[in-house]
Amino acid sequence: MLIFHESGRLGNQLFQYSALKSLCKENESLILLGFSQLQSVFDGLEAKIINHNSSRLERGFYYRLYRRLDFLSQKKIITTIQECTNSRRIIFNEGLLKQLTFVKESYFQNQKFFDPDVIKSFKLKPTLFQYAQELLASISQEKVLIFVNVRRGDYLTWPDKDNPAVLPASYYQECIKIVNSKIFNPFFIFLSDDPFYVKDLFGYLENYYISLGSSFEDFAIMTQCQGGILSASTFAWWGAYFAKLTYPKAFFFAPKYWAGHRIKSWYPPMIESDFLTYIDLL
Repeated sequence: MLIFHESGRLGNQLFQYSALKSLCKENESLILLGFSQLQSVFDGLEAKIINHNSSRLERGFYYRLYRRLDFLSQKKIITTIQECTNSRRIIFNEGLLKQLTFVKESYFQNQKFFDPDVIKSFKLKPTLFQYAQELLASISQEKVLIFVNVRRGDYLTWPDKDNPAVLPASYYQECIKIVNSKIFNPFFIFLSDDPFYVKDLFGYLENYYISLGSSFEDFAIMTQCQGGILSASTFAWWGAYFAKLTYPKAFFFAPKYWAGHRIKSWYPPMIESDFLTYIDLL
């Protein structure tokens, strides 16, 4: 049995689930604590998920067990797994009990950590899939649909106030310029936690739509687009990843150095991916 507690929201949960499922041995069960966002967006998850949807008895049992795992790992009674922060390695520390493995806080933010076959069981919730399909069909089937993820909110101060991950308008404008030069009849679908900012900044475009849906609906929209302009967000990363599965020839732009674009250093250090085209911000 392999047990792990979530760290972060949907994008992080997707990385964590995919990596952990890939690490599971044959017939080994995966126990995930939390993961309510992942559970709300996808069917086909092959894990036992414990959260507010579980019975009180189950929650009590697994959370009490989880609180004891760190102590048991320190005594080398159980096996532990943890990612190595600055390299694509996973550290295994074997304990006396082979039946229980405690996965310490890890994010696994690189596609090398998971087997692509794990993703094949993922199915968007029917309501989300239908929402995205109907919305995109109403725009026009003759246009090339390009999502633009503009994340502000917490990114105005994260990773720190001096060098936040929020992207300048010039990045999006440059990406839109490239798309317009390469694609005939593109249509830009903006997904943002600040739609009024988007309206003020990009209202000059002829072909665009600003989503006012939920974050889960926005995610479903991204997965059905034929290209995308990403923020430095795992949420957008996975939207692009699933879209690429549907449209193998689709292209996606992302900021070089990801959330570390202001200091010209990759952050997180392992996030660089081979299916994204990176734009260097000057």
